[in-house]
Amino acid sequence: MGAQEAMDTMPQRNRAVQREARKIRDRQDNGPSYTEARSSVRRGQRRVRMLPAPAMVDTTLWARYGRWVFGTDDWQQWLFRTGCGHTQSPRDVVMAIPGTRPELALTRCFRHGPGADASVCPPVGSPGTQYYSVFWWHAKTAVFPFAFDEPYVVHGPLTEADDLDVVVPGITRPLEVPAG
Repeated sequence: MGAQEAMDTMPQRNRAVQREARKIRDRQDNGPSYTEARSSVRRGQRRVRMLPAPAMVDTTLWARYGRWVFGTDDWQQWLFRTGCGHTQSPRDVVMAIPGTRPELALTRCFRHGPGADASVCPPVGSPGTQYYSVFWWHAKTAVFPFAFDEPYVVHGPLTEADDLDVVVPGITRPLEVPAG
């Protein structure tokens, strides 16, 4: 069998794997070799560049980042980095301050307490701070970025679950205020 015949019989998937491995290898200066990149592609792993904050993202992409980085749909376990560098999760805030709504951990730093000096802990969305603007329907909400320092996140093959929004009151859905 000649070289051209071998190329014609090579499955498309192998060409796709090779193409993806070359992209991974070429994307990084000190990244993996072609062979290492190819083996990670064949296992079904994908590398996605995290948008550097500040950035505007839709609810689906924001939810994907959270799932991929923390490995869970439970947004209350996700970690967020505040303007002063403190790392907090909604679950930790609720446990530390009973009666606090968990979604506030995405927009307020609870390390310094209410009314903290903006020079010590700048509010989310302040000029020069890192944040994501999560947009949904006809609104957007500024939230702290994930406590994840890598420029890329590695995840498995996309599934239908990756297209589902994570419901966070006041962030990805309107805040429901109890009647009365």
